Amino acid sequence: MIRFFLFFYNVLFFILLPFLFLRLFIKGFKNKDYRRRLDERIGFFRYPKSDKKIILIHALSLGEVNASLSLIRGIKSEFTDYDILVTTTTPSGSNQIRKIFSDDILHIYLPFDLYFFMKRFYEKWNIKLGIIIETEIWPNMLYSAREKGIPMILANARMSEKSKKKYKLFKDVISYFLNCFTIIAVRGEADRERFCELGVEETRLVVTGNIKFDMYVDKEIMSDAKKLKTILDNRKVIVAGSTHDGEEKIIIDLIGDFKHILWVVAPRDPFRAKEIGKMAELKGIKYLFRSQIDEYNGEVSLIIVDTFGELMRFYAISEVAFVGGSLVPKGGHNPLEPLSLGIPIISGPYLFNFQELYETMVKEGLVEIVKDQKEFKKALYEILNNNELVKIKKEKGFEFLVKHRGAVNRLIDIAKNITGRKQFS
Repeated sequence: MIRFFLFFYNVLFFILLPFLFLRLFIKGFKNKDYRRRLDERIGFFRYPKSDKKIILIHALSLGEVNASLSLIRGIKSEFTDYDILVTTTTPSGSNQIRKIFSDDILHIYLPFDLYFFMKRFYEKWNIKLGIIIETEIWPNMLYSAREKGIPMILANARMSEKSKKKYKLFKDVISYFLNCFTIIAVRGEADRERFCELGVEETRLVVTGNIKFDMYVDKEIMSDAKKLKTILDNRKVIVAGSTHDGEEKIIIDLIGDFKHILWVVAPRDPFRAKEIGKMAELKGIKYLFRSQIDEYNGEVSLIIVDTFGELMRFYAISEVAFVGGSLVPKGGHNPLEPLSLGIPIISGPYLFNFQELYETMVKEGLVEIVKDQKEFKKALYEILNNNELVKIKKEKGFEFLVKHRGAVNRLIDIAKNITGRKQFS
């Protein structure tokens, strides 16, 4: 049955291939990086062939890259006799890897998941262990790894109830590919149970926790944040991070109610910055793009982030952080980024991507959930006018993070066990 599935999957993928390249070409009008390094998408790479042992870490895009930074550093530190190859599929993720690690690790785009491209990929690299960040199931990538006897780990794996129901429609196929992983390291017990319901062998499932709790706040980020604070005249700042269409209008409507606050809007897609600027113009709000920050003066009420990978720098100078994708039905984004900096957090009600995490944070009093603009405004007033509340949230936030850390070390232990360096403790 699986060979039958793979045959039709590869035929369909081959038919769609021209459209995938067309999609990259169209995206290239906004971001030229989508048109670069297209050879890597089909399995050709600039690096010479090497017989050195490699650990592969695949992180889909910027969010997965940021989540995996501590893991990449830990693997690199522990496996000094291996090369570390990090693959991504988007320019934002790629740029972040290059910015942080430069030439200290190998980096390419993961090829399209067509059998011949994946075969070429595995023939090129002497991969001894593969680690995929979060729940990505690429049939040819997994099937080819199994053919070559390459152990694979699915790290920081999560499975929502909604996803489980969707996957159950194809349970036999999904079960096969999930069981291609040597270990599926899940965030929590609820995730483990859902993977079991999809037919994953229990011996493959290990609860390791969420690697996002092990976030590493780079000294460079804090140094850059201090410079930003100076440029912005040490004004009080509210940051709306990872926002989506529909949320910026709510935020812009609130700006007039907080006269002395400088707002920062960092859209999930920085290419929407000009669109947000037009919204601000219609409201008569003076704004600057992040790329123009040297032109800042005290009359500006809004900074719109039109660059990649800088959200943490702005969170670091904020009094309050709104985590976007939550006032519109996008499922929310990672609240641990501002929490790691001791920043009070506000989110909307659409949080299905991080449901269990948010439920715990609400119980601990670490996040304010608002349903609309009116509740958003009220929550802001309460936080901005209550220093004691902010102090308590900051202390409880750090305690919460420390309590839940350790997933990265558990994953490194698993990698050592698989490669014959260490037995599970």
